[in-house]
Amino acid sequence: MYSMLNTQAQALSYIDVYWLLSLISVSMFFLCLLAKNEPGGSGNIHMH
Repeated sequence: MYSMLNTQAQALSYIDVYWLLSLISVSMFFLCLLAKNEPGGSGNIHMH
């Protein structure tokens, strides 16, 4: 009985962690869209 309870608790905790990681990923995506470029920056990267 204890082993079954432990297995179910692990499964639920994995689900909670994946939900949390997905919410953080989505929020970071939208925060990147809100980030502004530096004034006067062309966005080009020059390699030497």
